[in-house]
Amino acid sequence: MALCTLILSCHSGKTQTATEQTNDRQETERLDTVSLKQLSGTEWVQISPKCRKSYQIIGFSDSIFTRKITINQSLSTWKFRFYLSDGIPEKFDFSRVGISDSGTHIVKYNSDSRSILCNKVISLHGDTLTLYSKNEPGSIVEDIHDTVFVFKRLCTISSKQLAGTTWKHAHNADSPHSEIYEFRSKVVINAGPTDYEDAIFSTKTYYLSSTADESFDPSKVGKPSSGCHLYLQNVRDHRTEDWLIESFDDEKGIMVINFGEYFHVTGEVRKWTLKRVSPK
Repeated sequence: MALCTLILSCHSGKTQTATEQTNDRQETERLDTVSLKQLSGTEWVQISPKCRKSYQIIGFSDSIFTRKITINQSLSTWKFRFYLSDGIPEKFDFSRVGISDSGTHIVKYNSDSRSILCNKVISLHGDTLTLYSKNEPGSIVEDIHDTVFVFKRLCTISSKQLAGTTWKHAHNADSPHSEIYEFRSKVVINAGPTDYEDAIFSTKTYYLSSTADESFDPSKVGKPSSGCHLYLQNVRDHRTEDWLIESFDDEKGIMVINFGEYFHVTGEVRKWTLKRVSPK
């Protein structure tokens, strides 16, 4: 598969053959009902199908479905109004946006084409969301008409869980030559071992956010916050980073950071596994 992302949609208004209708009925029998409360304020990273040249993150507010797609190192972001429904409507019902409580379908409105896009919810179990998508010929994925996408929910943590902690890379956490990440109330210190000529590499202000911010918001620094996005800004050159918290095990002191934002630069998904070394 050259490209395995991502129209992520099933379209209304097309006459189906008997075979297509049978296939859709079989898919519908396996659908799961989800609520707006379960989706709102969450973000998800695609884990299947695994694609060498593409990468995707989706997110939900009460009324907006956001999709970030990287294909061949080119990053694009789309936002659609959406609601939940138990089927595919003939027309998009704007009155249900932000109000529709639950359903088996995520119904989205494409304002550019003035058309409906939708995903069937196969299942939502724990931190795994599985969506069924029906792509039409001529879309990005021309050779795939029925696709199942699996997403993993990004982990929400609080600023209280970070402030006063120190972390090292897990693969060499016991080494005295491992660099450290020391979180204070407003800044994180990235430093090397004391035998480095310049022990402190950088100082960055930070905060957590449950949504993807357009830019770094200094007013949030030092205030109680929570979310799956850890935003950092270098105090020297003001370069901003968005660390995605893929998982956080407070008991074991392990945090996995997903650097999806760099995919469009490197063509690879970078991940760090950090181990808390203080307090243990």
